[in-house]
Amino acid sequence: MEKKNIMFLIGNGFDIGALSALGAPHLTTYSQFYKYLSFYCLNSNNEIYKALFESKTVVRDFWGKDFEEILYEIFRNKAATASVNHPDIDATTLQADYEEIQTLFLNFVNTVVLPEHLMTIYGKGINEIKSYLKDFPKYSKKNININDVDFAYNIFNFNYTTLVDNYFINDNSIDVNNLSIIHPHGTYYVPKSILFGVTDAEKGHPENYPGGGNHQRQRKRERNITKVVETIDKSIHYKNCEEIIKTTNTFVIFGHSIGNSDKWWWEKIAEQVNNGSDLLLYWFDNDISNQSDKEKELKKLFFENLSDYKELSDEDKDIFYNGIEICFFNEKNPLDNLFNFKDIKLLNK
Repeated sequence: MEKKNIMFLIGNGFDIGALSALGAPHLTTYSQFYKYLSFYCLNSNNEIYKALFESKTVVRDFWGKDFEEILYEIFRNKAATASVNHPDIDATTLQADYEEIQTLFLNFVNTVVLPEHLMTIYGKGINEIKSYLKDFPKYSKKNININDVDFAYNIFNFNYTTLVDNYFINDNSIDVNNLSIIHPHGTYYVPKSILFGVTDAEKGHPENYPGGGNHQRQRKRERNITKVVETIDKSIHYKNCEEIIKTTNTFVIFGHSIGNSDKWWWEKIAEQVNNGSDLLLYWFDNDISNQSDKEKELKKLFFENLSDYKELSDEDKDIFYNGIEICFFNEKNPLDNLFNFKDIKLLNK
C-alpha cells in the first residue's frame, strides 16, 4: 500500500473561525489583544509596550499588521539605533519586557478560549479529515484511489491554543500512529514554550550593524545584539521540523498568513513543491470575484521564496505553479467540507 505524508499548517484563522461559530464574545485577533494590552500592561517602562503605543507610525499600522512583525521591528530598531559609544541595547531588560508581554498574552488567551469551547469542538474534525480532497478538484483527480493509500498526518498547530488539537482528536478515531499534533510556536499550557518573533531575523545580526573604535565595546555590543536576535528568531527552534517537511507529500495550509514572520516555513515548503510535493492553500478573501489574478499573486509569493527562482526555466516555473492549488472562501461562500464549523454550537445554547 502506498504511503503518503500529509502536513496541515493551521494558523489563527482557524481559532477565529471556530470561536465565531461558537458565538464567543471575544476572538484571538491581534486587535483585541492590543486592546487587552493597553488596559492590563501596568508597566509603562516596558520597551515593547512603549514602542507599540508611543510610536504614531506603529499605532497607525498595527491594527492590520502581524504582531510578530511589529515585535521584530521593535527589536531590530533597537539594534540599528545603538552605537558602540552609546549602546542602548540591554538584552536582560528586553528579555524581561518580552516575558512580561508573553505573560499578558497568555492571560488574554485564557480569557478568550474557555473549557466549554474546547469541549464543544472536541472530535468534530477527525472523521472529516480526508474531506479536504473535495475542496481541491485538480489534486483529487491525481489522488483518486485514496482507499489504496496509507495516510499519515502531521498537524502543525501554529496557535498557542488547543482548539485545533481538540477538533482533530477523538477517542474512537484514527490510529494514533497516523496522527501527530505539533505546536511549533508552543502552547499556552506550557507558558515557557511560547515563541513570539519572526523567522527572517538575519537583518538583526551583528555583522549588519558594524561598529568602530573600541574592540571590547564592539564585542559587548555584538553579544547584546545576538541575544536580542535570538529572542525573536523562531527558526532556531525548528530543526526537528525540517526533517518532517522533507518527507511530506502534501502541504495543506488553513487560516495562516504567508508573510515574512514565518518566512522560514514558506522557503522550506517552496523547496519541496519544487521537488514535486503538492501545496493546497485555503484562502479567506472578502472579494473572491477575480480568483484568477489572486491565485497568480499567491502562487508568486511562494515561488519567490525559492532561493534560485530567477534561474528556473519557464517549464520549471509551470511545474512549480501546477503543484499549488487554492481554495477561496468567505462568509458568503463558506466551505462545505473540512473547516466549515457548521455543526459547532455550544452545548448550553
